[in-house]
Amino acid sequence: MTRDTGEPGPGTVEDDATPGSVAEALSGLDDLPLEEHVARFGAVHDRLRARLDGQDEQAGAPGAEA
Repeated sequence: MTRDTGEPGPGTVEDDATPGSVAEALSGLDDLPLEEHVARFGAVHDRLRARLDGQDEQAGAPGAEA
């Protein structure tokens, strides 16, 4: 089990969810038990989805929530 220290680093996705932060979050998966892969991918997915949702709202794209 990993411990969240609140500091960005391997296994975390920073708020900006840039390709670099996503790659950093996925680094080291080979060294983790398979059970932790799901949580790691889930966190990355959530951050990417939030970023995409934010871009839709800023652009006023159709289907964006008001």
